[in-house]
Amino acid sequence: MNRQRILVVDNDKGTAGYVCGYLEEFGYEALVAHDGETALQAIRCEKPDLVLLELTLPDQNGLEVMRAVRSDPCLFRLPIIILSARGAESNKLLGLELGADDYLAKPFNPRELVARVHAMLRRSCRQNSGTDPLSWFEKERTQG
Repeated sequence: MNRQRILVVDNDKGTAGYVCGYLEEFGYEALVAHDGETALQAIRCEKPDLVLLELTLPDQNGLEVMRAVRSDPCLFRLPIIILSARGAESNKLLGLELGADDYLAKPFNPRELVARVHAMLRRSCRQNSGTDPLSWFEKERTQG
């Protein structure tokens, strides 16, 4: 069975590494981009199942990346969770209004992040193919 691929877009390499490590611990394949242009290239070439997107990027705002994805007919259904240090309510509302599927502010609980990723992929999988991925809860239950 192929592992689901998550693209982590974060300008902070430490945070990106931490998030990737945690996702991989729960069976996901993690890809990384540290700027918007690389993120868009990875989305088009690597075809991730979900994107975790920081708003603060060195070359363009994460919202611009999201707009590009949402305006592309081949990509517009790609689930995007904003994972950002911009935790103000106005940022959350703007991100959701502009097309994010979910928004999680930093600092975050890594277990909550995995739960949100899993829920988003479960909904996406049901909408696209009518199937449900294996539950990450089984792994959590056997480890904890």
